[in-house]
Amino acid sequence: MTTDIDIVNAALIRLGERTIVSFADAVKPAQLAGALYADLRDALLREHPWNFAIRREWLAIPAIADPAGRYTAAYLLPDGAGNAPRCLRLLAVEDAGGRYLDHKVDGHAVRVAHLSTPANLLDAAQDLTDPAWNAVSATVTGAAAAAPFGFGLAAALTDTGAGASGFVEQAVAGAADGKPYVASALVRAGSPAATHASLELRFTGGTTEITGCYAELDLATGALACRDQAGTVLAYEAEALGDGWYRLSLAAANNHAGNSLLTLRLYADGLANGDPASQLAVLVAAPRLGAALPLPVVYIARITDPVRMDPSFREAFAARLALELAEPLGKSSTLQQTMAELYADKLRAARSSDGQEGTHDGFDSDGWLSARY
Repeated sequence: MTTDIDIVNAALIRLGERTIVSFADAVKPAQLAGALYADLRDALLREHPWNFAIRREWLAIPAIADPAGRYTAAYLLPDGAGNAPRCLRLLAVEDAGGRYLDHKVDGHAVRVAHLSTPANLLDAAQDLTDPAWNAVSATVTGAAAAAPFGFGLAAALTDTGAGASGFVEQAVAGAADGKPYVASALVRAGSPAATHASLELRFTGGTTEITGCYAELDLATGALACRDQAGTVLAYEAEALGDGWYRLSLAAANNHAGNSLLTLRLYADGLANGDPASQLAVLVAAPRLGAALPLPVVYIARITDPVRMDPSFREAFAARLALELAEPLGKSSTLQQTMAELYADKLRAARSSDGQEGTHDGFDSDGWLSARY
């Protein structure tokens, strides 16, 4: 089974160096390789649409939309924090019929023309102190802090410390069978600081109720987890916004007949019961709940397991490592030139074999082809 170290050792052998056992070895080649490896791998993956790295996904989590211009909707690209591999390069955005859509990549989001952001189904979403929100084992204090993006003042959601998880909830009737929904909120640790913030989507009312679609964010580390998926979670994401703020999002499908009641819960702690001796707070702003409009995309994913890489790609990657390591390891200019030529040959061969797999994408006829001048 090929490992990261096998690829590094293939590079070191070409340079006449001793092989290593791990990146932690107390020798210069191991330290240099450990510093370069991940970035070089990602760069090489991004430079060509390698067949083994192409993924087709449905983006389900909207980003904050462009306030002006022709791009009317935005979606978060997978960054590896949730349940999809990180997107290193977006190749195409499609509509439901497979036609390519006009789009623009903007940081961690893709902006798309001719689509609309779903309406917020929540009542009094900006104010958690409103009677539309029901607090359970928690208290809510409004006007607690300014939120990012001009969303006004965040509310403080505080666990009562009674031993149960503290949350606020709001229910929406009429959730459609089989339809995906997406929820999000801006969250930040309050005072006393909660260690986690969580979203839950609950589909109830039918014979088979789904009460466990969770996304849990560690407010100290930014780590994200999804629990009790019940086969319904489509995506989950935590987008860091600075100053301790995150945009926590969860998309899930109502895949059981009869579950027509959809409830959004916002928790002031993790999914385990709260600490009975502590009252912990999380700041919450701009909660949203809407019917998701999944967006089909094709992208190059970050592939970290060498076993899943094409053998020709591994050869080219090892040659690239050898080229990058030659100078810091003090190799002659002649050997450096030899490694550059080797890398060019290996890369050409890898791209050639990759391009011979499958057939070219077809082109849809468009109106301009039959235009008359």
